[in-house]
Amino acid sequence: MVMPVWIATLAISSSSPGASSSDEEQHSRQRAVVVLHSLTLGLTLVYFVAWLYFQHYQAQKLLGQLFYRPSLYLLGCPWNVAILWTLQTVLLQQQPSPPRMEDARMFSLALYPLFLFPPLVTIVNYLKKTTKRQRPAYKDWNRSTNDEDEEDANDDTRKSSSSSLQDNNNATKTLLWTNKKKYPFMTELLAKYNGDASFPSGDAALATLFALPIYYIGSTTTNDDHDDAIGSSQYYYQGIAVSIVVLSASGRMYVLAHHVLDVTVGILLAIGLHHLTTLLGFGIDQMQWWYPLLTNGLYFGYEQWRKAKKDQSVRTKTDSATKKE
Repeated sequence: MVMPVWIATLAISSSSPGASSSDEEQHSRQRAVVVLHSLTLGLTLVYFVAWLYFQHYQAQKLLGQLFYRPSLYLLGCPWNVAILWTLQTVLLQQQPSPPRMEDARMFSLALYPLFLFPPLVTIVNYLKKTTKRQRPAYKDWNRSTNDEDEEDANDDTRKSSSSSLQDNNNATKTLLWTNKKKYPFMTELLAKYNGDASFPSGDAALATLFALPIYYIGSTTTNDDHDDAIGSSQYYYQGIAVSIVVLSASGRMYVLAHHVLDVTVGILLAIGLHHLTTLLGFGIDQMQWWYPLLTNGLYFGYEQWRKAKKDQSVRTKTDSATKKE
């Protein structure tokens, strides 16, 4: 919901209106920058406050309503496309001047993650369901359960001292990784409800996907000579992109959601898919408005078909069990 407009915000901030631009064009561009900045910062603030509220008050219901709600992911594509299309056609499009190449590239960068989101998520989900690798959080939680079982099995010699058993259990809990976290609620949720989805890291893959366009801001992926546009700003945006990936990967490992291999493979999946689509002619500078709408529409149709097939299988098993009775 937020990252595509962040990409557009960074891209439009890095470009200049041009020496030949009229006062009207410069005013229109400035208005677009203000609108985009306000929208981006406002959405980011909402998510930031909601995440702090979730962590501090352990609001599990908020997690499902705001962060893990499927409808938000489905509406994210048309929402961002509508915003970006409006900005380009209404705020930046000047008549009779043709669209600026920098503006077209800026919106192509912002649309690119939306285009690759469905195939990347499909690959990640398939690997998660196939491998079913246990998360470090689940292993930590399971270690706690096993320790408590051992305490119960050897409790014959300590039945008369319940306080001693409680002290021993408390000592065991302090040794767990989860209890060393300042905000352990997310780790506990992963261990209880999503413990076998460690490989690969979807968060690291998506962070890389959204960092790729930022990496290319200030540079060019074509053979055109733009030496004047390549300088310190290029490395500035590359540093932002790398920081996004590193922070996402390290953060997921910190909450015991993934192993090092999980985040590494997630990052490589996003980079590999990027190079593959570029070879196929769908590069980061070649996006059209309908590209992300098409891939997300196909993904939505596939998910609906898969859900209907699963429901039909459940009904068939239920009917078979009923007939046997």
